[in-house]
Amino acid sequence: MKKMRILFKKDFLISRKEFNSLFSGIAFGLTSIIFYNLTIDLFMLDAKTILPGLLWITFLFCGILVTNKSFEQELDNGIIYALKILNVPFTLIAISKTTTNFLFILIIESVLLLAALLFFNIQIVDFRMILPIIIISLGMISLLTCLSPLSYKNQSGTFLTYIIVVPLLIPLLLAATRITFVLIGLIDVEQHWLLLGTLFSFWQTIMSIILFQFIIDE
Repeated sequence: MKKMRILFKKDFLISRKEFNSLFSGIAFGLTSIIFYNLTIDLFMLDAKTILPGLLWITFLFCGILVTNKSFEQELDNGIIYALKILNVPFTLIAISKTTTNFLFILIIESVLLLAALLFFNIQIVDFRMILPIIIISLGMISLLTCLSPLSYKNQSGTFLTYIIVVPLLIPLLLAATRITFVLIGLIDVEQHWLLLGTLFSFWQTIMSIILFQFIIDE
């Protein structure tokens, strides 16, 4: 637990000094929301039927912005290798960094969801769906954090991340979209989507943390 607290404090201090990724995610998301609003009004589309899918695509890209340089300082300054020499388990490093990025994406998602409610004049109907959405966000950010060293080690790493992430996250994004439909009261609760989203998110989180050590060692 002591190692975990030290790692989390380290990640939090690094993140606090560099809020660029957080602000970039919020700015990108808000710009997207405004663009969606103008487009939907222009083509007279039903916002409720397409907004959940658009929101989760936006959350995905915001997540990539947040996690893209997660390990830049650690790899630049040799902190990762120092931690390796000190026999700090890579699983703890992954958990700590994932937790920090998870807090960031929750902030971004909260801001964007509030903006969407304001711009599209919709309301949250079923507050029970907030917890599954948080769990799915954890699964998404775990995978993005796990793959973020690829962006640092390879100039085409960011592009490679997109290629790898999208197929792996399709089940999560589908479940998240259906759950968001329930959140805004468009459809009734669908237990199979709740189960898929929750179980796949936990599986994604566990596997990402386990595989992180092999990715960072490459």
